[in-house]
Amino acid sequence: MFEVTWMSVLSGLSGAAQDSNETETIRLCMEGFKLAIRVACFFDLETARIAFVSALAKFTHLSNLGEMKSKNVEALKVLLEVAQSEGNLLKSSWRDVLTCISQLERFQLISSGVDEGSVPDVTKGGIVRPNGNESSKSSRASMQSTRPRPRQRPTISTHYQAEVAEESRSREVVIAVDKIFANTSKLGGEGIVHFVRALSEVSWQEIQSSGQSEHPRMFSLQKLVEISYYNMGRIRVEWSNLWNILGEHFNQVG
Repeated sequence: MFEVTWMSVLSGLSGAAQDSNETETIRLCMEGFKLAIRVACFFDLETARIAFVSALAKFTHLSNLGEMKSKNVEALKVLLEVAQSEGNLLKSSWRDVLTCISQLERFQLISSGVDEGSVPDVTKGGIVRPNGNESSKSSRASMQSTRPRPRQRPTISTHYQAEVAEESRSREVVIAVDKIFANTSKLGGEGIVHFVRALSEVSWQEIQSSGQSEHPRMFSLQKLVEISYYNMGRIRVEWSNLWNILGEHFNQVG
């Protein structure tokens, strides 16, 4: 039944959440998103899962800080909650979740006083997937072509709501993000592979968006090192699958 109706459900939830600022309406819409993603994951409805997670990620407005409101922070909290409860079944949708976490860290830095121009937006940079020497050359060429000139970089100032910035740095949000990485050791063999692959892609995109800056963004790269530590206790077969992705990414970044 859900496979037949999910597009109408998505349209109804998205429209109501976008148009309303009423607390109860937003709460019900977010609950609807959470349950819809749970159903899509449980029955492995890939198209529905991708659509709902992507819509929820976009509704956080982390790529447009000036338009962020309290209801968008609620969407972020639900996305983080879904990541913890459905981690083994998110598969490729981890990319949307981890991109939002990267954008959240960027917002936290900017709202704490860091110059926005020194913290690149990962959604503005392209991604080149490492695949041998050919890809390495094209990756370096791509990075060189977007090489910034630090001294000429303008100071950017995005206006955002102070209460929204404060909420994004709240203890609840920080703990929710930390749990996602700390609990990767509880993911199954297939689930952790999807997670690591997605985090590697976001990490590379952060570096790509930094061009040839002396201080590229390494938030996701540091998280890769952290989860490597958390998952050291895995059996050899599972760890080998992880290292195939991690080793290639570390070499590419180096």
